[in-house]
Amino acid sequence: MAAKLEEANGNNTMVDRLIERALASLRANMVEINREHWLKDAIDCEKA
Repeated sequence: MAAKLEEANGNNTMVDRLIERALASLRANMVEINREHWLKDAIDCEKA
């Protein structure tokens, strides 16, 4: 949700940084990302 807040404030550079950090954390913890689930979550976030 931090990325969404930064995006709302027009701080796109910070959005990219937050997403990169999140992905790095997921990779470090061996989390497998299911593409279909990820897309569904992204669509739900856009609606919110």
